[in-house]
Amino acid sequence: PDYLRSACERSLRRLRRDYVDLYLLHHPTPETLVDDDLWELMETLVREGKVRYVGVALGPGPDALQAGLIALDKAPVAALQLSYNMLHLSPGRELFPAAAGRDVGVVVRDPHAGGLLDALPPPTPATEGPPASSDARRLEERRFLVEHHPEADLYQLSVTFCLAQQGVASVLPELRDLERVQQAVGAAHATAPSAECQDRLSELYDAEVAGEYGDRSG
Repeated sequence: PDYLRSACERSLRRLRRDYVDLYLLHHPTPETLVDDDLWELMETLVREGKVRYVGVALGPGPDALQAGLIALDKAPVAALQLSYNMLHLSPGRELFPAAAGRDVGVVVRDPHAGGLLDALPPPTPATEGPPASSDARRLEERRFLVEHHPEADLYQLSVTFCLAQQGVASVLPELRDLERVQQAVGAAHATAPSAECQDRLSELYDAEVAGEYGDRSG
């Protein structure tokens, strides 16, 4: 807690600001989140006017769901940030309704899965068989999205898909170059994938997870 106070005050001096709008705790472990001293400090910083809102940015590891559920039970938490996209639906789909039920906003990062969902590769000719890599196969299985929504590209659909989820207030798209910026602007006018498409994405994800664990157990 002492370090967090010091870090907050140093940030304010560097930014030449009186307060931070949203103070995110990055990648805390479940063990850290049950520390009462941590939350006492967060509430103190809010009372002092140095922080307006407190949030938790969940890490990408296997503890993210547990950490998110713990964070949602803490009074000062007003926002969760987490990794979520069409290739990785958990822990988002478990946490979104829980956050909405507590009036906690959600910020999604990595909507393009580290660049995998920037664009679809050209279709693989039937004579060549299925793609060799697992990532390429997963993308090919999601080609139906752009076929059902020809008005948007995969980059834009990846953003609107995240924004369509319950409780999601904001999405942080990947903006590596001018083309990506233009695509992100276009996403503001694109529709989200249909309910039918979203159900199919969920079914694909469940099958992939079941296959992954099946391979490990075998």
